[in-house]
Amino acid sequence: MKKIALLGGNLLSLSMAHSILDYTDSVEIHIIEEKAEIGLMGEYPGIIKQWPIFPKHWISNLFSQKPSELDTAVRHSWLVKAIAIQLSRRNAVFHLRTKVIEIIDNEVKLSGAGYMGKTTILFDHVFDNITDQKNLPLWNGGICLASQAPEYGIQGKRNDGTIEIWWKNDEYNIPNYQWVHKMTWYGTNPENLIENHFNKGVNLARDYIDTIIHQ
Repeated sequence: MKKIALLGGNLLSLSMAHSILDYTDSVEIHIIEEKAEIGLMGEYPGIIKQWPIFPKHWISNLFSQKPSELDTAVRHSWLVKAIAIQLSRRNAVFHLRTKVIEIIDNEVKLSGAGYMGKTTILFDHVFDNITDQKNLPLWNGGICLASQAPEYGIQGKRNDGTIEIWWKNDEYNIPNYQWVHKMTWYGTNPENLIENHFNKGVNLARDYIDTIIHQ
């Protein structure tokens, strides 16, 4: 039984975890996240080109946020939560409010909440999926009703009747709209975030499985 650590509870780590479990169940996957919760905290771009993107068995119920085939956006935080819930049903271990102090030869020293407080776990493989976003361009985002959507930015239609909009820095002279929710995000292109994380997670999983096979 291989023990794998994925640092970061983002969509990249979750996609990689599900992909690995699709190839083999002879693994014990640990997701290590500094936040107190995966999903439903903060918001990131949810622009999509099509739905579905992920295999159906990766996602629990999205309820009102489940996109139709005509929608071009999904609430990112709900998507991440639904994928994480399904991953927990596949016996993945989540370490929340847990910080990585040191990594030496796949031995990870952790500081976190719970009765353990501080502990050290030896893994067979450690994958760091945490990226420093602060050096990337700043994007502003907003959620508004479809009837109130301005004519600028990168837009996506959600199934709940709202529009998700992203624009870079002060690219537009933003009028005083009645936003349902406002957001900021550091990245290269909000249109590609979900698709890129999914594809990269799948490819990293395949590379890992190929390594095991060759060994």
